[in-house]
Amino acid sequence: MSIKTKIFLIIFITTLMFIIILCMINYLLRLRPPSSLILVWKRIHSEGKDVLSICFSPDGYWLASGGLDGTIKIWRVRDGNLFKIIRIGISIKCISWSPCGRNIAIACPGGIIKILRTNDWKLIKVIKSKNVKSVSPILFSPDGNFLVSGGGFLKEIRPNIWKVVGGGIKVWQTKDWKLLKILNPDKGINWLSFTPDASYLASAEADKFIRVWELPEFILVKELAIDEIPKCIVFSPNGKLLFIGAGYEVIFWKFLEEDISQRFLTCDESIDNLVFSSNGRFLAIKSRSSITFYQIIDKKRIFKLYIPYAKWLAQITPCYIIAFSPDSKLLAIGDENGYVHLYKIKDGYIR
Repeated sequence: MSIKTKIFLIIFITTLMFIIILCMINYLLRLRPPSSLILVWKRIHSEGKDVLSICFSPDGYWLASGGLDGTIKIWRVRDGNLFKIIRIGISIKCISWSPCGRNIAIACPGGIIKILRTNDWKLIKVIKSKNVKSVSPILFSPDGNFLVSGGGFLKEIRPNIWKVVGGGIKVWQTKDWKLLKILNPDKGINWLSFTPDASYLASAEADKFIRVWELPEFILVKELAIDEIPKCIVFSPNGKLLFIGAGYEVIFWKFLEEDISQRFLTCDESIDNLVFSSNGRFLAIKSRSSITFYQIIDKKRIFKLYIPYAKWLAQITPCYIIAFSPDSKLLAIGDENGYVHLYKIKDGYIR
């Protein structure tokens, strides 16, 4: 081997090692939260089993986590102590806490919704709703009068590409858990969101439409057609704007004033969930492998947290694994290794 070849190999190997080290440093830095996010506690929900949903109680005292292991765990927020383990028996797809705090609704596979009473954690109602898909939007209205679920059936239209078909929106009145209405029974429903004052319900539907229903009669008052299938929606805390995640874009709609939407921002990955902090300062965008935080006032991206889901399956998309506390001072995140992380937002700002 000539001297020139040896020198070339030495330079090549040194450069390659340098690039590898830089990539490792960059990867580790990406995993670090900003200094304004302070880890309060980290707890194991279930070893090696994905956390699929988390939800704060309305007073912010408790945090509920549900996972692939078929249990719900209730954590005391202030110190992370495990207060209660509730064994459901099948995986937990979505959890919704009633505004009064007295009930928890749980969406499970097979169109099953279970209602728990929180003063003794007893099961008080099982609703068999065939319209609920495996990852189900389910939520209480902010006034606590209604429980709504949406979904359909997942149909594989191409290898590993799934579409929600059929199902519609079911509305129950919470005073007696009777089915009140079925809206758009032939439509696949990807997401549901109420305005904070419980005046309107919005649905993201698989036919590329956003529909808005006026309460308490659930009358259809607005429709918006968009180019992509909407995956998720959320009303702004003031209830005037509806934010829509569709494909790689977040768009917003002044639904009371206009019949057209406007682009808010474009993301690097397709969007699974949108979550507002209650003070309206931050929008968290959940994609398959990360959560990105934006400052609403100037659309500035302030932080991206990587949470790869190596064991992701086509029918188990972990969309509901991020939640702000009711006072916007805490942030809870679940991960694929079965951990629940609670962060404190220093001074109310993420930098």
